Order: sequence, then C-alpha cells, then structure tokens
Amino acid sequence: MNHPCNPTGVTYSREELEALANVARQYNLMIVSDEIYSELTYSDKHVSMAELAPERTILINGTSKFYAMTGWRSCFIAGPKDYLSQIFKVHQATVNTPPSVSQYGSIAAYHSGDDSIHEMREAYDQRRQFLIGRFREIGYQTLLPEGAFTSSSKYLTGSKVMTSPSVWLWLKKLRLGQSLANLLALVDQATSVSAMLPALKN
Repeated sequence: MNHPCNPTGVTYSREELEALANVARQYNLMIVSDEIYSELTYSDKHVSMAELAPERTILINGTSKFYAMTGWRSCFIAGPKDYLSQIFKVHQATVNTPPSVSQYGSIAAYHSGDDSIHEMREAYDQRRQFLIGRFREIGYQTLLPEGAFTSSSKYLTGSKVMTSPSVWLWLKKLRLGQSLANLLALVDQATSVSAMLPALKN
C-alpha cells in the first residue's frame, strides 16, 4: 500500500488503517507500506501502518520527498527481524549502497532538517489550495489531495477527457509569466501531453 498516495494525494484515516490491519491479521497477510510522503500530510497527522500492525508491516520510507532529496536515492525499510534478514540476503547481492555523500547528507537531514519539512509542507499546502481552487473554477473534477504534492483530476472539454498527472506535468513546464489563460488555451487545443510539450517549450 502507498499512503499518502501518488498520484491522487489521497491518504487513509486511522480508522481505515485499523480496519486494514485487522483484515491482514485475520488472513495472515504481510503489509508492505510505502509511506515516502508521510510528512507531507496536510490535515490530520499521518498514521503509519507500522504503528498499528508492527508484527506484519514492512515499512518503506526515506529522505526523497519530505527532505527534497529525490536524486540522493536514500531510503530505508523497517519491519520484523525475520523478514528483514531474508530481504538483506537479496539486497546485498543485487543493490549497491548509496554513496557516502548520500549517507552523510541523509544523517544531516534526519538530525537537523525537520524545520525544512514544516516550511515545505506550508508551501505545498498553499499551492494545493490555490491550484485545486483554480482547477475547480475552470471545470476540472478533482479531489483536494490530503497529502503528497500530486493530485488526480479530469478536465472535460468537448469530447476530450484530460487527466492528471498530465496537468501537473504541464504546470511544471510552464515558465514564469505564462498565465492560467494560456495554459487553458493549450489544454483546449491539445489531445495529449505529447501534443502540448512543443507548445510549452516555446
């Protein structure tokens, strides 16, 4: 499972996670829980599946999202010792360790980077509120993301249905000074992301 989820930004409440944990216990299931966006949750505080079912959860997390270290490739897993010892056997034969600069950078982030998380969360929240509000005004059907920095939307124009994450790709490509009206004109004319990219490069 992945929560907050990419690309929708949807996450789970404590009650929903408790229900999932009970199902896992009932059917003797292991849970692999990708919580890489855990610190980028906007309303309720993130609840980890590892807190609710530690005996059957393999937690995946790392520095890439909430410390903005995507290129550093520094992550970790946590879980029951018996499972991790078996994972380690495969890992050591198939995956190189991160370079020392990534390891030291991660240590610095974990020790002194929490203020940056709060600043980023506030900035992402402001952008989330602004963009979702504008998209709804112009006819997108979209959920307000509860976490992460992505959203899933669809835009109905004539016979075309355009979905995000395409929308977010377009927004990332926009240059300063290009207005929302210009974006809408591009959306209206294009049938796919590939059709939009040449226009956005100009």
